[in-house]
Amino acid sequence: MKEVFFVILIFLCSCVDVSYEESSGGINEILFVLDKEHNKKSIKDFINSKNQNFKGLPQKQKTLDITYIPSQSFKDIFKKQRCIAILAESETESFRVINEKWAGGQKVFYFTAPDSEKIKNLLYENIDTVFHKTQATHIDFLFQEIKSQHNKDVYNYIKDKFNISFYAPGTFVLNKEEKNTVWFLSESEKTDYLNNILIYTHEDKKLSSDLILELRESKIKDFIETQEGSYMTTDKRYDIFFNKDTSLYFLENTFFGLWRLEGATMGGPFYSKIIRDTINDRLIFLESFLFYPNENKRNIMIQNKTILDNVVVFKN
Repeated sequence: MKEVFFVILIFLCSCVDVSYEESSGGINEILFVLDKEHNKKSIKDFINSKNQNFKGLPQKQKTLDITYIPSQSFKDIFKKQRCIAILAESETESFRVINEKWAGGQKVFYFTAPDSEKIKNLLYENIDTVFHKTQATHIDFLFQEIKSQHNKDVYNYIKDKFNISFYAPGTFVLNKEEKNTVWFLSESEKTDYLNNILIYTHEDKKLSSDLILELRESKIKDFIETQEGSYMTTDKRYDIFFNKDTSLYFLENTFFGLWRLEGATMGGPFYSKIIRDTINDRLIFLESFLFYPNENKRNIMIQNKTILDNVVVFKN
């Protein structure tokens, strides 16, 4: 009987749900922990070389914010970082991804190898995976934060008007509206910060891609209010990056680059998404564009992209 009770006790203890504090860290941050064997300039240089500039910004800014620390300093608060990559000396070569090792919502990437050359080989094979999963982890966290603090009045208004879900932070307010178009604005009284989201629909979903882009240009030119003699347009002097994504119900085109005011000295980055909504026979245009001169814009554009990428279409 005692043996049975002991087995039951072990089973119950093994089923206890361990809860962690939530992980921390800024958007797109990753911490690299290097032991003595791998804490070398050549390894850091290789990692840094794979950290490309974030596309679609007027000023250069790296995609990730990378911090390096030696393994002997890795304790306490560092273990709560949202994304951590550990490079450690070991007789076996391996690369592993562990979820929530020390904190909730955390990703830990383990690289082990007997020497720095073999670590470099592992990095070469897996660093793109690390960077991709790091960005995805931060985006997942960011959306949950936005969703938990979104403006419920805006959500209900957009659901009723367009039959879509739209989770916007509370800083966005309705700036202008027409029958099939709304413009939300987030601004600051202390700085030249203007963050904009535009939503509009068009009934003819069978338009060609070229005509869709012409329709978009016409809409932002006519609807966005500017000073007299100027209008908003896509800045075609710089690269425009196109992505295409297909899902069960939609054909989604996303693209990003720079916008400017023709006839004025204003501009900045934009992110656009066009959904061919086959459920409700229409096109849905989702636009975000930012004016924030002389400041880093990456994290705000990641936020805007996260908002637009998580729009869900409901059936009328």
